Amino acid sequence: MAVFLVRAGASHGQLSVPQTQAFALDGHPVEIPRNLTGPTIFIVGFSRASADATTAWEIPVRRNLANDRLSFYDLPVLERVPGFLHGWVVRSLKGKVPLVLQSRFLPVFSGEAEWKQACGYDDKAPDAAYVLLTDRDGKVLWRTHEPYSAAGFADLKAQAEKQSGRQ
Repeated sequence: MAVFLVRAGASHGQLSVPQTQAFALDGHPVEIPRNLTGPTIFIVGFSRASADATTAWEIPVRRNLANDRLSFYDLPVLERVPGFLHGWVVRSLKGKVPLVLQSRFLPVFSGEAEWKQACGYDDKAPDAAYVLLTDRDGKVLWRTHEPYSAAGFADLKAQAEKQSGRQ
């Protein structure tokens, strides 16, 4: 299993999520990392085929980890979608994503290269879910692109609870 624990302050080149401005499916604007209020889990997909992999991670994260001290975003990176189709894609996603999740679903139409760098993107795994745990400043503390598993989730949970003070 390829799980990466990124030690805070390990080098001056610490990985961080890119500065990103986008609108959640419920219409509210989100600025990353500015609007992060604490540790945050990002579940990132780079292809349409990554939907099942991201959902496999999103469900246990939402049910077992997300709370007032630990947030999450499901983040499809859609930079390759032509601009004239953005509205259509967002409307289509709104029809598929349950209303309760729309404030946590953040389609991103730019910054693909930067998100790939933060995620440790692997060309051999284009349809994977890339899962990141960051601090409130967007520094990457933990990441994986392995398929969801109980062991992978347990590792994420331990790191997330450590960061949010819920040990």
